[in-house]
Amino acid sequence: MQIEPLSSNRTFIYYLMRRSMRYHSPISASCIFDITDTLARIDRDRAAGRKVGLVSAFIKATAICIEKYPQFNQRMFHNMFGSPRIATFDEISCNTVVGRQAENGEAILLPLVLRRANTMSVEDIQGAIRHYKTAPLNELDAASQLQQVSRLPRWLIRFLHWRFRREPGFLISKVGTYAVSALPHHGTGGVASFTPTSQTAFFPTTLQEQVLPIDGEPAIRTTLTCTITGDHGIVDGLDVQQVAMELKRLIENPDLIFGPVA
Repeated sequence: MQIEPLSSNRTFIYYLMRRSMRYHSPISASCIFDITDTLARIDRDRAAGRKVGLVSAFIKATAICIEKYPQFNQRMFHNMFGSPRIATFDEISCNTVVGRQAENGEAILLPLVLRRANTMSVEDIQGAIRHYKTAPLNELDAASQLQQVSRLPRWLIRFLHWRFRREPGFLISKVGTYAVSALPHHGTGGVASFTPTSQTAFFPTTLQEQVLPIDGEPAIRTTLTCTITGDHGIVDGLDVQQVAMELKRLIENPDLIFGPVA
């Protein structure tokens, strides 16, 4: 048996989860969306030369949802005496991740903050994701920030999370106002996901074929499983249900995301 201390990166995540479990109360709902028409629209638009994708479309849909339900863009903080307070941000910015491989072969996840995602087009979002997937790592701020975190002493990591919990201005300067864990894959078998979070988060997980009724007849459709998580200190079950219904309306009707077919 071998026992060793956490790396600085894992220590950072440890304190993030510890902060989430101590100061926030996640409430979540898992959904299944029929994205058959959306995938067909993506294929048609790509054939016509548009740079679009499922993840970029999903992020655009979540940004529209949060614009309609601004309580999901709020965040709970605690003052010096531990009293809770709610901050409402002036921007809707999505914090997502892009998978890359480091020079040593290690798989890494690069955080990507899409500022004012509700004002971005699907092409703009896709372009930002593509840049983070293809640009040399030494040209990406997120990669250098990960390296900085890996060199931080543990006391400084704890101090950073102390500031995240207390200072809305400091947090918004570093991360987005909500998160999309955008790593969906075909046939993973996952039916739901849950994690402690300190903000609104969307977790699209599994793409799979299912038999669904279409106009009263069974049909094979492609579905996306997604979990929506909010802070129960700010939103309730009805709020989560409403945002889930709005996300379903958007992601199943691609014209609402991409615009009418040219």
